[in-house]
Amino acid sequence: DLLVVLEAMKMETNITAHSAGTVKKIMASPGEAVKSGQALIEFE
Repeated sequence: DLLVVLEAMKMETNITAHSAGTVKKIMASPGEAVKSGQALIEFE
């Protein structure tokens, strides 16, 4: 399943889930600038 679409330098990268799980918390908003290594999603 698709979790996140990251955009950098006008290119989009799809981040997909490789195993089953439940998203507990989303730690960034759409359009928000994030830093390398920053956690974006917390899972249960």
